[in-house]
Amino acid sequence: MTDVANKNKRKALFKGVFFWSIPVEDFEEARKVWEVTKQLTIEGEYDRYPSMKNSTVAHVRPHARDKTDCIEAPDGSLQIKKCFWLNAQYLTSLVTKYL
Repeated sequence: MTDVANKNKRKALFKGVFFWSIPVEDFEEARKVWEVTKQLTIEGEYDRYPSMKNSTVAHVRPHARDKTDCIEAPDGSLQIKKCFWLNAQYLTSLVTKYL
């Protein structure tokens, strides 16, 4: 790596750990994301799953190794594997608050 590239790298810093339980209101927000995703799956609308723009807490995104890492959907079609994620901004706010 060049010196310029090294200067631009972020340094990792371990500040500690904390135990956390999701607050009820955030859990309910995540539940809404799950409910919308469930309904869209029933309707076969796999490309309309909630994104970070749709919730302050969670979203759905691909979790596949590559474009061939698929699973059979309820309608029999092959769909790229996806999963639920907590939003980066939500996690950042937690780390900032507790550490």
